[in-house]
Amino acid sequence: MSRLPPLALVVLISILSGSKSLRADSLAQLAIQWEAPLECPNRAALIDELRRDLERSQAPSVRLAVVARVERPRPDAWQVTIMSESAEGISERVVNSKTCPALLDATSLIIAMMIDPETAANHARPTDDSPQAPAVTDAPKSNSIEFQNRIAAGFAPNGPLPIALPHGSPASLTLEARAFTQVDSSAQSQSAWSLAGTFAATTALDYGSLPGFSGVIRGSLGLLYGPIRFETSLGYWIPKNYVASPSELPGVGGEFGKVSLLGRVCANVWQSSTFAVGPCVGLGAAWFSGSANRIVPEPAGATVLKSEPDVGAIALLRLTNRFALRLDLDVAVPLNRPEFGYKSGDAQKSLYAPAPASVRTGIGLELKVGN
Repeated sequence: MSRLPPLALVVLISILSGSKSLRADSLAQLAIQWEAPLECPNRAALIDELRRDLERSQAPSVRLAVVARVERPRPDAWQVTIMSESAEGISERVVNSKTCPALLDATSLIIAMMIDPETAANHARPTDDSPQAPAVTDAPKSNSIEFQNRIAAGFAPNGPLPIALPHGSPASLTLEARAFTQVDSSAQSQSAWSLAGTFAATTALDYGSLPGFSGVIRGSLGLLYGPIRFETSLGYWIPKNYVASPSELPGVGGEFGKVSLLGRVCANVWQSSTFAVGPCVGLGAAWFSGSANRIVPEPAGATVLKSEPDVGAIALLRLTNRFALRLDLDVAVPLNRPEFGYKSGDAQKSLYAPAPASVRTGIGLELKVGN
């Protein structure tokens, strides 16, 4: 078997690598701005979906600018408005679906059809969890001035900052100029965090704060800023009766209770359109109380205030646009645990002291107010 001369081998490798580098990148001239709530897939997910829709496409890239804005008109309905500007002019489409991921699939397919219809058609797939695909409405094309006004009115609050245009360009930015200021980064596409308030009521089961297991009722007020949660909670432990055993006085015991005020910060580390979960850390003030029963020679009561660091997690399952099912898990560590006892003659007897750490798990409802 003859060997290729070294020079021929080099030429062959160069041709192969050159042909690969000359392969068309269908997204080379695409500028896209994706504006969606945090529970929707981000811009990076849309780009990934576009690359799948245009996989193995050999069509040359076309200059195309797209702005897609996702809204939720009803708890069970999502809508995306897709505005595009290309050499053929300006167009607008509105897509409705039951889920935000389905809107992302539909948006990707619509953009892919603008770039390479044949390849996009080969990748067409169901885009919703229902038998019927998302409804697409084509709006009539508008002239450039009207479209610029609509962009300024509808997309300015969450869009990128204006850029400096060359001397002599139109005073208002075109869709293409706005879209090309979008950096190819999912962090920037999700940077428009919104503020919202929360009210929550939960019931919990606690072990360690009072003797045995105890029930807890807790109300919480919170402030959401994007994935960050600032929250203040007031908890009330249903008092527990406890009888010390063994004891030199049969039946000796008392009633013990607890009230706490907790401030904490949580961060959603994973979230979707219906579910979110994240860790929490906080610091609380706990009032432990105890009163001896009649068996004690000299009945008395006391309330002790202690600091109580807290770590835990929170999970939310969205039921509607405003209400969510809430799950809480907390571990609290009282500093300098109080010890309740009684005096028998000259001797000091112990009745009860909280555990070094208490574990609490709860479930309840949360109401979201605002964006």
